[in-house]
Amino acid sequence: MERVFSYGFAYRLNESGWHGDPDGRIPLLKIKKAIIMHPTFFNEIVYREKGFRESMEKIIDNWSLKYPGIQTVDHIYFHSILAVDNDTRKKYLEVAFLKGKNL
Repeated sequence: MERVFSYGFAYRLNESGWHGDPDGRIPLLKIKKAIIMHPTFFNEIVYREKGFRESMEKIIDNWSLKYPGIQTVDHIYFHSILAVDNDTRKKYLEVAFLKGKNL
């Protein structure tokens, strides 16, 4: 993401940004919505209770996508992708198809 969402394309810096202040970033993207579809190794409880979900959303959703100007980020998790049954995997694929279709 750092190679694509780079200075001059995704953001610019004002004077305070050049001095290390993250609030000195000027967003340049005019994208209304992004969807992240995220298969996970662990189950939903682990992501919630261990803080994985919150950490990922701060870094990926807020910092990497919203900060350069994307208005809405929809982050969908497909938990325990290796451990779920085939019916659950099919549901995950249905959700992914519908979210992509309705973007």
